[in-house]
Amino acid sequence: MANLHSFMDRFPMVVSSLFPKYFREGVDSPTVWEQVAETELKRINLMEPGDHSLSARTPAGELEALVRVQPHADRQAPVIIYHHGAKEFDTSFKGIFGSSPRLRAHLVLVRAPFHEGFGRFLYGIGSLRRYLALYAVSVCVTEAVIRQCRDSLCGPVSVTGTSLGGFISLVHHIHYNSADRYIPLLAGPNLAHCLLDSAYARQVDPRAKAQREYMQSRLDFSADYRRMDHANVYPLLGRYDQLVVPAANAAGYGPTPVRLIERGHFTGSTAFPLLRGHISTVALAGTGMQNPTAAEA
Repeated sequence: MANLHSFMDRFPMVVSSLFPKYFREGVDSPTVWEQVAETELKRINLMEPGDHSLSARTPAGELEALVRVQPHADRQAPVIIYHHGAKEFDTSFKGIFGSSPRLRAHLVLVRAPFHEGFGRFLYGIGSLRRYLALYAVSVCVTEAVIRQCRDSLCGPVSVTGTSLGGFISLVHHIHYNSADRYIPLLAGPNLAHCLLDSAYARQVDPRAKAQREYMQSRLDFSADYRRMDHANVYPLLGRYDQLVVPAANAAGYGPTPVRLIERGHFTGSTAFPLLRGHISTVALAGTGMQNPTAAEA
């Protein structure tokens, strides 16, 4: 079974390596923290139901993001802010929460820049500057949502996401730590290891990988993470993950307890009932909004 999970991670990377590479246009970029500080969002009301497009001015130019709000009838219900994985938008969101969500919470989906379509994604990953701008905009949008949730007197706010979305959740935790709970799924503080040393490295331009020290200075957040308090972080990793390797990322988490599931990266990211159970257990704990059974969730 372990070999199956590993194969399901490695084979798609062989296919994906045929597409244009990550950072093929260069790696010169401010840090993600500098990009967050320099990102300016257009102010809009993000608490109304439906999809909200918004623009952001960044060091990589004007970028577009989107927020989808699915409110609960109870205004004071907890809030779950979800970030999707790379190359998708709402597939994992619908898989985890359902097309007609029954979780007793306000649900907010944040679409990162460059995820309007596959061609746009390939353009976004072409430079490290644009790639980190993707993170910066998502983090700033998340912070804007959290502030509006506080103003609206909603319940506790959880920030979560799968793979790329999990890394974004951690960057928000490190920079702002303004949510009540963080639930990174199949992601960890050491993004550099994923892009430089895991099976995913097949997708990265060799010239970028050759600048290892510089890349690590931009993509390894482990030291930044260790400077934070982590009582509100509840990570989940796949034991057989070949992209976000547990050995590298569990070390980056330090003393933070990590839940390990018997999955790889792709078999874990599509284990929707399992992910939904982990999110709901953390996000709804102590709120009086827990679902009576896992099946109902």
